[in-house]
Amino acid sequence: MKNKPEHAAPIRISLCQPSDPRWQALMLALEQELKQLYPEMPDLAELEQAQFLLAHADEGEQSTALGCIAMQVLTLHDAEILALDTNAKQIKPTDINRTPKLVEIKRLFVHPSMRGQGLAKRLLQALEALALQQQVSAIRLETGYLQHAAMALYRGLGYQPISAYGVYIGQSYSRCFEKRLKTAHSGEG
Repeated sequence: MKNKPEHAAPIRISLCQPSDPRWQALMLALEQELKQLYPEMPDLAELEQAQFLLAHADEGEQSTALGCIAMQVLTLHDAEILALDTNAKQIKPTDINRTPKLVEIKRLFVHPSMRGQGLAKRLLQALEALALQQQVSAIRLETGYLQHAAMALYRGLGYQPISAYGVYIGQSYSRCFEKRLKTAHSGEG
C-alpha cells in the first residue's frame, strides 16, 4: 500500500494554461517516465485546441502539482479517419456541423507519490464532466501497451478498445480506446 502524501490540503482540480510551471514540471516527469518505458518513442508533440486540467493541493502560498490531464479536439482530418475506421461514410467539409464533437485525452499523468489513491480516476471524471458541458459525443485516447494499470483504469470507466486511429495507425506500442458520452445533444442523455 502506498504511503499517504505529506500534504494535508484538499486536492483541487482546475483548468490551467500549458505555460503553468506546475504543468510543465509534470510534463517533464511524464516524458522521462515514457522514455524509460519506450526508448524509441518520439518527443511529445505540442497540443493544439486543448484544455488542461491540473490536480493540485494548495497550502498557503505553496501549490503542489499532483496530476494532470488534457483534452484536445480532434480535427476534421481526424474525424475523417475516425469515420473510415468505423466503416461510416467519409465526412465531407459540408458535413462539419453535423459531425459529432470528438476529443482525445492527452497527457494523463499522476505524480508517483499519488498513485493508487484514485487521482487518475478523479482527473478522468473531471475531464468527462467538462466534455459533457461542451456537448462532446465521444472521447478517444491512446496509451502504450506496457501501461497495464492505465488500460485497466480506462476499461473500468467504460472505455472500449478500438482500432488505432490517426497518427497511431501502424504504431505497434499503441493501444486505443473510446468512450461514447450520453449527452442531451446526442439524444442519449
